[in-house]
Amino acid sequence: MSDIIVRFTPKGHKDLQKAIKTLSQLTGKYNKELKEVKDRSDRAQRPLMRLAGVFGLLTTNTKRNSKAFGVLSLRLSTIRSKLLLVSFGAGLVTGAFTLVTQKILGAASRSEELQKRLSSLYGSIIKGQTVFANFTKVASTTPFAIDRIVEAGTQLKALG
Repeated sequence: MSDIIVRFTPKGHKDLQKAIKTLSQLTGKYNKELKEVKDRSDRAQRPLMRLAGVFGLLTTNTKRNSKAFGVLSLRLSTIRSKLLLVSFGAGLVTGAFTLVTQKILGAASRSEELQKRLSSLYGSIIKGQTVFANFTKVASTTPFAIDRIVEAGTQLKALG
């Protein structure tokens, strides 16, 4: 194994001192610049930290709003269902009313038609109305409909 021997000479000693002094100066400058970079970094992080707080608040508010919208959606769905039921019920009532109205108007129309037929057959409106009133009385006491009774009366009149 070989030994390493370092010898200092007066000239080398001065160069070493100069190098150490230069190193010390550069280390001071480096530490100063490092401190500036750290300060700048800290100043840049402050707004980021505030933004992080704002984003945290936004996240909390978003979650809260999401829950509120879920409840609102459920309530709107319930209201929609109730409106559909009311609409369906109104449709049923309207349909039933329309059907009853059509039946009544149809019966009135048919009644008027039968009266005109009898008035034409007997040659007088008053005679036709009188015969129709008699046929109506008969229809109310028998299981036959007024149409059938008028038809039978018309045939009997036609045959003499």
